[in-house]
Amino acid sequence: MEFIFHAHEGVVQSNGNSVRVAIDGQNPFVLPASCIYRIEMKEPQGDVPGQVVLVTSPSEGNPTGRILFSVDSHQYSEAQAFDQALRSMGQNITGHINPASGISNMSVSDIPSGQTKKLAWWIPVVSGFTALVLGVALGWGFTQMHAEHTLKEVVAAKDVEIERLDTSLNSVKAQLEAALGRDAGQGAGGDSGTSGDTEGRPNEEISNGGITMKLLESGEKPSISFDSCGDGCSNGKFAPKNPDADTKFWVATVEVTNNTKKPLDITCGYPYEIIALNSDNQQYTPIDDLYDVEGNPACNAELQPGTKTKVTYPFQVPLNAKMIGLAFRDIGDWSTDTPAQDNYAVIITDSNYHIS
Repeated sequence: MEFIFHAHEGVVQSNGNSVRVAIDGQNPFVLPASCIYRIEMKEPQGDVPGQVVLVTSPSEGNPTGRILFSVDSHQYSEAQAFDQALRSMGQNITGHINPASGISNMSVSDIPSGQTKKLAWWIPVVSGFTALVLGVALGWGFTQMHAEHTLKEVVAAKDVEIERLDTSLNSVKAQLEAALGRDAGQGAGGDSGTSGDTEGRPNEEISNGGITMKLLESGEKPSISFDSCGDGCSNGKFAPKNPDADTKFWVATVEVTNNTKKPLDITCGYPYEIIALNSDNQQYTPIDDLYDVEGNPACNAELQPGTKTKVTYPFQVPLNAKMIGLAFRDIGDWSTDTPAQDNYAVIITDSNYHIS
């Protein structure tokens, strides 16, 4: 059985043996379930989001061992169930903070409790004042050197992630620039992997990895029909939702077919990446709480392999934005060793634009 909770920044899944953390815009990573020492939670209060913290083993990439998510009321309930599920599996979760106490009052040791006892034997070794001073001095120097080395490694790792993401997005950008008649030299070096890109038009089925998509309709709308209960909840009653000031809604309705090996949670999971494109090569992500858009699949309503469903994606964009299409990418599945796609499939909605 799999356990899952969603957050504003992504999704956390567990199969009882390992925990997968997928943060939007970053490559997912997997931890053994025994590495989750504690789950700390703060319940949402009114319009203030709640917080869920996974406390894991410290590492060079995350010296504090804390992974923080913000959640709404529905996602907070999922996180509570996730916490209880991991406890029931008998994993190494050493405590739980009462949500009423607040995140600000939580204290987390940088060293797991199981390791603290191993360190205690150093105390009697320090037998004299001189030795104590020397030990402190050497320890401080080593800590400074280690911290500097760790910082360099973290920065280098982040640079690699940013470069990898930039390379895949630049393949689409370079082709759009060529379609606009711009200097082809601007796209030099950005064509790696472009042979895998797929271009289509509305009402054509376009595939990327295990995801097949058909754009049924798209265009600007003054408002969308949205669940009137508000963010993070649902009562089945809908009312018009207007865009923020100086923005507009550009809405795309697509038919999605799941050709992967597992069910997909379309509106509360992160089964694929989808973005809207404008004529200036700028990219936009859909609004939050897609399950509150009238006609969309409910949260956790899984799309089974081989089946299809209709999904409406509202994008909030600037008033002067000229939208020309969609791009989507299968992000893969860690549990079935299905790799993510590096390139995007693109659906062009404006006949004046073309990807060469």
